[in-house]
Amino acid sequence: MSFHRFHFLCRRWAASVGLTLPFLSHDLLGGVTLGVVGSSMVSSAGRTEQMMAEYTVVPRNQVHHLPDGVPLELGALVEPMSVAYHAATLAEVNDQSSALVYGAGPIGIGIWFALRGMGLTEIDVVEPTETRRRSIEALGARTLDPTTQDVPGIIAERSGGDGVDAAFDAAGVAPAIQSALDSLGERRALISVAIYEKPLVTPLINLVLRERRIQGTICYTGDDYRAVIDLMARGHYDTTGWVDTVPSRAL
Repeated sequence: MSFHRFHFLCRRWAASVGLTLPFLSHDLLGGVTLGVVGSSMVSSAGRTEQMMAEYTVVPRNQVHHLPDGVPLELGALVEPMSVAYHAATLAEVNDQSSALVYGAGPIGIGIWFALRGMGLTEIDVVEPTETRRRSIEALGARTLDPTTQDVPGIIAERSGGDGVDAAFDAAGVAPAIQSALDSLGERRALISVAIYEKPLVTPLINLVLRERRIQGTICYTGDDYRAVIDLMARGHYDTTGWVDTVPSRAL
């Protein structure tokens, strides 16, 4: 479980905090340090830092002012929603594109919000768990149940065999990868933003024959942070049904 908690003094801020991963380009990240508070992310030295920390110090360029209309609850969600937003940008989609999102956990929900914020309306969220499907359906999402529905078949029929323009894996399991690749259009990308606990067997012929690609991501840039905060200021994010607030003493 990952907790995102921030303290605000004098003014309201959201900060991108965590560990710098040395194998990623500083230029790529736009000067923003990778990491999430309370995650199991470990540095190259094998240390965990800032896990459930009450206070932490970050460089000034990692602090972003929250507009008055953005509640602190949303401020604590800027970081994970920026991870999801960055993943959405990598797919190079537009408001006429179609997309599949695998997994309706926090990141999957965040990808759905990000795509909606980019103007997409043809989005299906694939989720086997009924509770999670109901939660994201209540937000307005269209869902598919892979345990009872043939997702690639439905996509093929709906798209005339062309497949979707982008797929996102926020589930981290082999069936999601297989289904996504079977549903993806030619020369399109599967964006992976999941944590894989076990090695996956991926039939590369699915990539070769239709020139598809798989791209991974787990970070964000300052531009992603600002885009998410802007969407929040416009009332784009609804936390109903998937975010709970608990006192820190209960953790």
